[in-house]
Amino acid sequence: MKLEHIVVATDDSDVGRRAYAAALDLAARVSARVTVMRAIAGRRVPVGAYVDGSAAELERLEEWVSSVAVPSGVPVKASIEFGHPSVEIPRFAEAHAADLIVIGRKPRTQAVRFRAGDTADAVVRRSRVPCLLVPPDPPPVRRVLAAVDGPLRGSKVFVGASEFARLIGAALRAVTVEPVAEDETPDLARRAPRARTARLRSEIGARLSVRHGSVFEQVLAEIRDTGSDLLAIGNQRGGPPGVLELGSVGRHLAHAAPCAVLTIPL
Repeated sequence: MKLEHIVVATDDSDVGRRAYAAALDLAARVSARVTVMRAIAGRRVPVGAYVDGSAAELERLEEWVSSVAVPSGVPVKASIEFGHPSVEIPRFAEAHAADLIVIGRKPRTQAVRFRAGDTADAVVRRSRVPCLLVPPDPPPVRRVLAAVDGPLRGSKVFVGASEFARLIGAALRAVTVEPVAEDETPDLARRAPRARTARLRSEIGARLSVRHGSVFEQVLAEIRDTGSDLLAIGNQRGGPPGVLELGSVGRHLAHAAPCAVLTIPL
């Protein structure tokens, strides 16, 4: 992973402003450039049908960008795209060789996300670029926690999280959760670790925490216990939003985690 070009997808909301601030903080720490892009639902029409809306929208976005203090040495530019945000954001990031997409995470219930959809979730599902989901009032990222669930996928997540942590100068830990079978007790599960956990332990070493029980609950508990500022998880691309979200622990964590979430495409 590298962090040379950060794309922040934003709107006029406080959530968008927080995402932009988080992108600027990261860019200052790694000497990256930032592109602030706004995807506007709709499409271009032939010239003459109306005054070109893109120029007006770009001017408005540039005024918004200039209203935020930019750290010295961070190049910032603005761009407007027309189309569905969940499609245009990842398309723009890939076309412009972005290394990271930063998106504000709006607090919504699972029921609302299922009925109305969620732009952040849809972008993550489509993106080949890692995404950083920024919660309300995020602190600077100092402690990164990677949630790993197997030797192959877990290694990819851990490597991506390691590179991210190294680039921004953050500490790194990992957590894996072993489910407890109906005929097991937590103590028995701890005494008989599964083979995948042993392989993860051999790769990650003392930085790996092994917990037992519900994956969702135990990862959240590890975030709280370690005071992590960022959770790194892997995500599978594609699929319809609502159905997969209801069955995906990773997507539940992306919305429920009390910290920022870095999604790494698998």
